[in-house]
Amino acid sequence: MRPSISIIVPCFNGESFIKNTINSIKNQTFTEWECIIIDDGSKDNSKQIINDEIKDDNRFCFITQENKGLSSTRNYGINLAKGTYIFFLDSDDSIPENALTDLFKIIESNKNIDIVFGQTLCTNGQELQPVKHLLNEWPKNELLHNIEDSFIKFMVENTTTCIAQNRLYRLEFLKNYNLQFYNGILHEDVLWYFETMLKANTIFCSEKTTYYYNVNNENAITKNIKQKNIFDYLTIIEQIYNKYYLKCNNKKTKDLIGVYIIFLKIYMLELIDKFIDINKEEIFKKIEICFNKTIVERNIVKLNMKIEKKIFIFNYIINKKSIQLLDLYGNRNFAMKILFKLYKFIYQSSFNKINKNYYKIA
Repeated sequence: MRPSISIIVPCFNGESFIKNTINSIKNQTFTEWECIIIDDGSKDNSKQIINDEIKDDNRFCFITQENKGLSSTRNYGINLAKGTYIFFLDSDDSIPENALTDLFKIIESNKNIDIVFGQTLCTNGQELQPVKHLLNEWPKNELLHNIEDSFIKFMVENTTTCIAQNRLYRLEFLKNYNLQFYNGILHEDVLWYFETMLKANTIFCSEKTTYYYNVNNENAITKNIKQKNIFDYLTIIEQIYNKYYLKCNNKKTKDLIGVYIIFLKIYMLELIDKFIDINKEEIFKKIEICFNKTIVERNIVKLNMKIEKKIFIFNYIINKKSIQLLDLYGNRNFAMKILFKLYKFIYQSSFNKINKNYYKIA
């Protein structure tokens, strides 16, 4: 019998949390699921724990492989999935017992829904509490239609979390658009989130809590920011620019994609402030190259005032001409540093500082 939901759980060195993750799946009130656990080259005791926990339940499928990264592992899971719907669950997180039931009822109620969102709470292993950067600002309990690419506009204007987890995806939707995670980068969820929201026609955001996010994992990307984080953000910007912006024939859609690219550039520059042990000379050199390769037209897109002003200041301060001008008096890395400091000064002097948790670093 074909399962209704395929739960995909990538695991890498998850011995501290994977048992709790598996138990939360076993405890689901919804039973028509399969769970594909893929160990991505763990060096700890994860494999033994997984085997012990799933040995009496044939709904689990356990696969081991050499380390290939999160994107490749999730893509493998998608290709193996037999369910009508896909749910991604990280090996250090868990789900409340009614999670799958709540999401399944919604997506089954309307065949036009491509993705259902739930609400996320964080756990420290003892208590649950809301996390600001995981709260979902999409309108609750109503069908949302992607009219004139309104999803991308909403993502720029509001606090939306760039994660792949805690969404129930219609597998047919993913297959029709050949949606896969980009291999070899950190923050793969940022690109995935953009692509799924660009392609989805109808979504639904439930007010019910369907995911527990574990803040105690010291190996999480959010707690281990490195130089690669910035380089991979540049890759994401270039991917969106080359794959979607340059090839888009609809002016309104192209303008919105351009705004989103600018927003990612702003966020990435602000992310640099979190770095301590990095080679900023190399980073600014790569930023300058990327920004000059991904110039978007300055078209007016009607957004809320705060975002419009933020983007205006960015375009006014950081552009190809200003970099070239400062380059006459110093090197390009120095130019980028000066321009970014000027941008920050003007923005922070004029407007409220952007919410640093605007996006979860996925």
